[in-house]
Amino acid sequence: KSKIPLFTYVYSWDHAFKHVRFSKRIQYLVWHAGISEDLVTMHGIPNNNITVIGSTQLCYLDQFLSTNTSPKHNYKYFYYACGIGIPSHVEDELGIVIQLAKTIHSIYPTYKLIVRPYPNLKNWNIYDLLKNQTNIILEDNYRDQDLVTSEEQIMEKFRVISNAKGFFHMGTTLGLEACFTKCPVFIIATVPKSQYSVSIYDFVYQSQNVKYLIHSSKLNTIASYNQLRETLINIDDPIFLQFSNLIKSQFNTESFELITTKFTNYLSSYNTHHAQ
Repeated sequence: KSKIPLFTYVYSWDHAFKHVRFSKRIQYLVWHAGISEDLVTMHGIPNNNITVIGSTQLCYLDQFLSTNTSPKHNYKYFYYACGIGIPSHVEDELGIVIQLAKTIHSIYPTYKLIVRPYPNLKNWNIYDLLKNQTNIILEDNYRDQDLVTSEEQIMEKFRVISNAKGFFHMGTTLGLEACFTKCPVFIIATVPKSQYSVSIYDFVYQSQNVKYLIHSSKLNTIASYNQLRETLINIDDPIFLQFSNLIKSQFNTESFELITTKFTNYLSSYNTHHAQ
């Protein structure tokens, strides 16, 4: 009623898919053209209500890419990032992780699998299931009692990922971010379709995963156990980095300073234009 202009920043790549209430009466600021398309096609937002502004989510990554990424660990390893926060389905994901660890061990007996728990899952006790697998290292020291991750720990996360032999996940933002490192990235989609209304299959095949991660590269989508073995055996093949190059061409990383300037310039320009 007061006619104050309203703005919404869609600050993650999957929010157009996960949220259902998008008013056509406000202005939207988004990461890139793909998210603009998502708002138009799924929520009917007019094109002139959407402006590409850039990604605050990727600013830490931009900061990391200008630093030294020398290895910290004195052993070779693969990396898995957990992404499921529904307690009833976490065990299903951990079953996949254990299978991955066993497959790695059968091919590379001296390699480790570093597993990063899902940060938004409050109770991490369930990850104790992984401690029985001798080649799994649980990366569970990065969150304080307030569930907060420090800037130093964020930088360390990217450094560990960058020096891994391969990065695996089942559909996470970190799986997108990992594409900017020198480590090949794979989404595990070996789960069968379930008769239940909600299952781990539905998590993997969420629409944003299908659009940005699965359809973009069949080579980096692990659809079977045999493909997993072949991928691990040929992990050093540079062909696996083609998917990362595709992602990097779609999502830009920029500094906090540049994003801040773009926000303030946009708001100033918008207010000046509509005041006339």
